[in-house]
Amino acid sequence: MSVIFNLFANKIAKNMKKNDISRQDVIIDETQINKSIFKYGKRKNEEFILYRLKNGTKNGKLIIDIHGGAWIYGDAHLNEKHNEWFCLNGYDVISIGYPLLQKVRLYEMVKAILRALKMIEEKSNELKISLDNVLLIGDSAGGHLAMLIYAILNNKKFKEIYGAPDINLNIKMLYLEHPCAYLDNLLEGADGYAKFFLNLAFFGIKLKRNPIYRFSSANDILNLLDLPYTLIVTSTNDEFKYLSDRLNEDLLKKNSKYEFVVVDGEKHVFEVMNPLKESSINVNKKCLEIFENIC
Repeated sequence: MSVIFNLFANKIAKNMKKNDISRQDVIIDETQINKSIFKYGKRKNEEFILYRLKNGTKNGKLIIDIHGGAWIYGDAHLNEKHNEWFCLNGYDVISIGYPLLQKVRLYEMVKAILRALKMIEEKSNELKISLDNVLLIGDSAGGHLAMLIYAILNNKKFKEIYGAPDINLNIKMLYLEHPCAYLDNLLEGADGYAKFFLNLAFFGIKLKRNPIYRFSSANDILNLLDLPYTLIVTSTNDEFKYLSDRLNEDLLKKNSKYEFVVVDGEKHVFEVMNPLKESSINVNKKCLEIFENIC
């Protein structure tokens, strides 16, 4: 990885960690939840967490969460309160961690998530989880990764490009929370140097020769396949709202089955940071209502 990029990324990650202190103030009754951690690789962050009610989950459905953090911050524990809220509403929840851009490029990051999913499939009987009705959630950068994972699992060309194994995962719905899914427009208004180093981190120095270069962004995905029913949530004070707006416009052009929700006065990933706020509960409950109707 570029030394300059890593210095810049680590500085941003430290600031993000400081801002995350507010998550610790969210009090959720964890006494009803069992949490089990599984390693799926040797790298740091290569683990997933299964959240399950102690008295058992009765609906047979599964939520898989891919955390955000600008591809440079976070792990499987980052969205703990968010995932506990969904678990307390009666669902098995799996949170997947993955190596970050300071250590790997996008290809290795995605391959790690695919390894986690393959392990989840192989251990599904042991874990007593069903993969027949899956809600895939991703916030911010995780929204991009969730879209990309769906494309890889459901499109032959994407599967070939990423060398993905066969994974039997029936994703019925996507919940994209403030998704940053357009890699060609992540740094709106930034100078050319910032964009260069970001592309270098994603794809390497010969980025346009990298096979995944044209198979990585939301526009690449939507050119080749349709998404399942998708709920997109953003907010008026989200500094990356323009990316959600673009996704809304592109899905509208495709006549896709989706819903676009803009919450007034809230910031980026507010419902992930504090799932107990009234505005957070409203959008997250909406997600579950749609998921139940689809299933």
